[in-house]
Amino acid sequence: MTVPDSGVDLLLRRATDDLRPDVEHLVAGGITRGRTRRRRARIGTAVAAVAVFGVIGAAAAAVPLGGDPDAVQAPIATDPPVPETPSVAPLEPAQGLAVPADEIQETVNLILDRSPAAGDRPGESGGDERSRTAHFLYDGMLTTVVIEKGTLTMAQCAEQTCEELPDGSTRLEWGPGTADGVTAHGVTWWRRGYSVSALSYNAAEGKESPPLAPEPPLSKEQLRLVAGSDVWFG
Repeated sequence: MTVPDSGVDLLLRRATDDLRPDVEHLVAGGITRGRTRRRRARIGTAVAAVAVFGVIGAAAAAVPLGGDPDAVQAPIATDPPVPETPSVAPLEPAQGLAVPADEIQETVNLILDRSPAAGDRPGESGGDERSRTAHFLYDGMLTTVVIEKGTLTMAQCAEQTCEELPDGSTRLEWGPGTADGVTAHGVTWWRRGYSVSALSYNAAEGKESPPLAPEPPLSKEQLRLVAGSDVWFG
């Protein structure tokens, strides 16, 4: 027998007429369950936050303050190695002299890159294959260049200090000193089997000549250039 829809409604109402729900108890239970869920949600959020901060803290411990976590730490700087001083090969003996005595004055001007002054007249010059000498004026004052074959002797460095150089040569510098009213200084350089001496005076003559300047016109540096040049040798 088919029950009409109105009968279904009637049966449902009759089945629930005697139900009296405890509304107060249900509401209180709902509130309690709601609070419990909220506490669990907060606890879960806090645990997740602690885990995240723990990961961040571990990363921060591995990266310096203010550093880039993806950057590779540069190695600690150390002192660079000290470069080795290159060795200097000893000078080979010269095969002979390349500049005649009467061309020494012109050669000095070339070494010092200067043009001769109007009063720089040549003086005496001469020599042979073993020894050559030239006396001439430089800015009106006497200059002497002497080139001699031979090596250094102990007596030549007895009164002055000789300097031993890495290429095996020896250099002696003296002055300025004054004698017979004339001030002079000079450089002698023993190299390649010869000695080359360059001297500069502050007067037109080597002695008993009136000074033309407080000091000789050629400096020690210029005298070193003259005495240390390879242009003299063949």
